[in-house]
Amino acid sequence: MLGTIKIILNTLNSNLKIKFYLVVFFGVISAFLEMIGVATIIPIIKIILSPEAFVKLEFVQYFLQKYELIISPSSLAYIFILLAVIFFIIKAIFIIFNESFNLKFINKVSIIHTNKLYNNYIFSDIEKFNNFKFSEKIKNIGQVGYVSSFLRSANTLLIDSFLCIILLTFLFNFNFKFTLLVFLVFLIFSMLIIFFSQGKLVKLSKIKVENTQKTYENLLNILHSLKEVIILKRRSVFQKKFNQNIQANVLAGYRQDIIRFIPKIIIEILVLGIVLSLIVFFLYRQESIVNNLDFIGVYIVAVFKMAPACNRILISIQNLKTSIFPAQEVLEEINNLSIEDKDLGNLKDDSHKQKLSFDDKISIKNISFTYPGSKTDVIKNFNLEIKKNSIIGICGPSGGGKTTFISILLGFNKPTFGGVYADNQDIYANLKSWQNLIGYVPQDIFLLNESIKNNILFGLDESKVNPQKFNKLLQDCNLEDFIINSENGLNTVIGERAAKISGGQAQRICIARALMNDSNILILDEATSKLDQNNEKEILENLIKNFRSKLTIIIISHRVNMLNNFCNNVYTIKNNELKILDKNEK
Repeated sequence: MLGTIKIILNTLNSNLKIKFYLVVFFGVISAFLEMIGVATIIPIIKIILSPEAFVKLEFVQYFLQKYELIISPSSLAYIFILLAVIFFIIKAIFIIFNESFNLKFINKVSIIHTNKLYNNYIFSDIEKFNNFKFSEKIKNIGQVGYVSSFLRSANTLLIDSFLCIILLTFLFNFNFKFTLLVFLVFLIFSMLIIFFSQGKLVKLSKIKVENTQKTYENLLNILHSLKEVIILKRRSVFQKKFNQNIQANVLAGYRQDIIRFIPKIIIEILVLGIVLSLIVFFLYRQESIVNNLDFIGVYIVAVFKMAPACNRILISIQNLKTSIFPAQEVLEEINNLSIEDKDLGNLKDDSHKQKLSFDDKISIKNISFTYPGSKTDVIKNFNLEIKKNSIIGICGPSGGGKTTFISILLGFNKPTFGGVYADNQDIYANLKSWQNLIGYVPQDIFLLNESIKNNILFGLDESKVNPQKFNKLLQDCNLEDFIINSENGLNTVIGERAAKISGGQAQRICIARALMNDSNILILDEATSKLDQNNEKEILENLIKNFRSKLTIIIISHRVNMLNNFCNNVYTIKNNELKILDKNEK
C-alpha cells in the first residue's frame, strides 16, 4: 500500500503533495476530537445522576483548587454543559471542513490524472497514436477513479486506525480487562473477514477490468462496422459476446458488493453483543445499572464510535484490494507517458512561433521516407515545386505512397532524407505555424452528432468568428441552399456519422470546416472518392471557382480524368518515385 501511495504522490505537484499531508494531519486532529468527545460522556452522566457527584470528579477538583474557585455544583454543571455544547459544535464544524477538504483533494487528483492521460493521448505524435489500442486508452481514463478510490481508502484506513488506537488507549486506561476482551473479539473477527475476502476481491477486480475492456472493444468494433455486421448477419454474435462480458462484469461487481456488505452486519451483531453483555454482567453481579451508568455509557459511546470506524477500516482494506490492480495499471500508464506537463504548453495548437510565410512556393527536395523497422523506402527521392495558388493532383496505385507523402506534407511524418520548404523555410523548424496554413479534408470524414454550425466551427468559439466571413464561407462552399432548406437552418442536427444528410452535403461541410482558419493550402486526400462523379464534379467546380485566387489546392485521387480536368499539373507515384503524369494517361 505504501509503495502505491508513494507512486501516486510522485505523479502530483508540490501543492497537492502538501494538501495530502494536510489531509492526514486534519484526520489525526479529528481522531483526537472524537476521543475527547467520548471522554466527556463520564462527566455528563455524572451531572445527570447528581451534580454533587460531578464536582467530586478528579479533574473538576483539580480545576477548583488550582484557581481557588467557589462555585455551586449546579452552576458548575451548567458551565460544563455549555462548554460541552460549544465543543461538540466546533467538533462538528471541523469534521465537516475536514471531509470537504478531503473530497476536494481526491477530486483534484482525479482531474489531474484524467487530464494528464487525455492530454498525452491527443498530443502524441501520429506514429505513436496509430499504434494505440483505443479500447485500452478509453479503459485507462475510465479507471482513473480507482486511483482516487485507492487514495481515499488508504487515507480512511490510516485515520480510522488512528481513531481506534486513540479510543482503545483511553478505554485501556479506563478498564483494562474489559477493553482487552472487546479488542480481542473485534480483532479475531476482523482478521477472519480480511483473510477470507482479500484474495477473492483482487480476483474479482481483475475480472471486472478485463471484461470492461472487452465491452469497450465490442462496442467500438460494431459501431465502426455496423453495415458489414448487418450484411454478414453477425449482430447476434456481437450481441452474445457483449452480453457475456456484461454479465461477467455485473456478477463480479455483485460478489464484490456482497463481500463488502457482510462486515457491516457482523460488526452490528458484535456491538449489540457487547452492549447486552455489559447489562447481563451487572445483572449477574446484582449491581445497580444506574450506579454503573458512567461505565456502561463510556463503552456504549466508544463502541458506537469504533464500530463504524472498524467497518470503514474493513471496507477500506477491501477497497484497497479491489482497486489496487486497476490503479496500478493507470499509474503505470501515467509513469510511462512521454509528455511532461511542463512540455504541454509547447504542444498546444496555438503555441507556434512567428508566422511562417508562404508567398511563393512549396519546395519538396529529394525526400525519402522509410517506416521504423522497415528497410524499404515507401517514397524515394521525391522532388516537386508547388507554386502558390496552383492546383496539383497526385495519383497512384493503393499502397504506392500517396498517404505517406501527404503525412509528410502535413508534418505528421518527417522525411528520412531531404526536406520540405515554404519560401525556403524548413517547415519542421516551425511545424505548428506551417500546419496553421493548411486546411485538410480526409477520405474518411468525421462529423459530430451536432448542428451544421458546430460541425463547421468544430470547437471554435462562435463569439470570435466574424459573421460576415462565416456567411461568405457558406456561399463559397455552396451550403446556403442546403441550410435554407434544412428544418432548423444552421442549427439542424446532422445525426450520428452524418446519417441525416447526403455525402455531398457532408463533404461541403468538411471543406467549409477546413477553410475556417483562413487556410492558404487545401489538401483533399481522396476527399471525394466516395461520391459519384456528378457530385464530385460539382463540388470541385465550385471550390475552384470560388477559391482559385486564394488557395493552393493539392488533390489526391485515383480518378485520373478528374485530376486532368481540374489540375495545372498531375503527378503519379510509381515504384516509390514521383513523376509527372502524361496527359494522355488514364
